[in-house]
Amino acid sequence: MTDDELDMRRRRRALVDTLVAWTDSDSAIGRARELGHDLQQVHRVAAAQYGAGDADVVLSRAVELAAEARRMGHLLSRRAGAVILVARLLGETARPRLWTEVSRLLPTAVVAIGVGGPLSHPAEVRRSSREAFRALTIRLASATPNGVTVYDELGIEVVLAASTSNADADAFARHWLDPLPDHDAEHGTELLTTLSVYLDHDGDLARAAHELSVHRSTLRFRLQLVRELTDHDIRDPDTWQPLRVAVRVWQLLAASRWQEP
Repeated sequence: MTDDELDMRRRRRALVDTLVAWTDSDSAIGRARELGHDLQQVHRVAAAQYGAGDADVVLSRAVELAAEARRMGHLLSRRAGAVILVARLLGETARPRLWTEVSRLLPTAVVAIGVGGPLSHPAEVRRSSREAFRALTIRLASATPNGVTVYDELGIEVVLAASTSNADADAFARHWLDPLPDHDAEHGTELLTTLSVYLDHDGDLARAAHELSVHRSTLRFRLQLVRELTDHDIRDPDTWQPLRVAVRVWQLLAASRWQEP
């Protein structure tokens, strides 16, 4: 890489850091224009981490190459333990393709990506960045962290995220899920994850066992333990919807420990 290319990369990263932290919009537009980037078009912010909740130069380069392969006009930096991408063309079909391309470049890695809402002005980058981190943390807290979560497609999670108090949400989740979270923490079990995957597959044991990489007999044993501990008949489809909501609420409460950049 030439000195000019290194300087261009440093300036792009510095601009992203400025946009995420605070910006004089007119100045940011001018700085971006000098770098050959038009910030006056609609963008979204994406945040990427490994499944362990960290990022390195390898992931940063993979995201950069993936964005280039998808021909997304973009700016990129690494901050707050994540790769930050400010990109155009992050539409409905492009988002999974970005993740697919990153996964192709890093085939053995678990990569989670959160995408914030659209922005049409540099002053909105910070808001979209916070949304991207919220979506990323929810993705990491899910049963399948490998993938993409988009903030404005979260539904109930967004409503709960905007709440000023988690007390009612916590009480609802515990009503349906207790004592599974505490049991998992004390005994190193994965009953909550097992229940989540079982519900995601509408009670299909074969598909749930495949996703969990366990034998069906192991899955049956775990589900029996879930039934005994919660006193809910999880074989009854009528219980699935409140349990799904409870699991999502619990994941959001876990994600509330996120740190914004």
